[in-house]
Amino acid sequence: MPNGPNATNAEAKTLLEETLDGLERIFEAANSADEKSKVYQAIRAINNELISLEVEMLNKRDEEYRALTNDIKRSTKRLKEIQDKVDDIIASTQTAERIISTLGSAIALITKFV
Repeated sequence: MPNGPNATNAEAKTLLEETLDGLERIFEAANSADEKSKVYQAIRAINNELISLEVEMLNKRDEEYRALTNDIKRSTKRLKEIQDKVDDIIASTQTAERIISTLGSAIALITKFV
């Protein structure tokens, strides 16, 4: 197996598929029913391993997608919190601008009478 016991699922899948291809060629070349039967049993075993590997890979992807979905949900919540803070800052800034404008008008009015 590539990389020994630390082979990735993708590497294991490639190796199993290559083995399966070779067994299919051997099956076609076999002359007797007994030879074909033995090769067929090996092909079935490899197919079962491929199915198990695919299920494992799908489960792993599902776990990864679930983790990513949770990360996205947390990020979306955090972005909402940030948006709320930005909205508060904008509202406070607009209020401050109105106060400054009103004070400026009041000062201008007072200076006319003084």
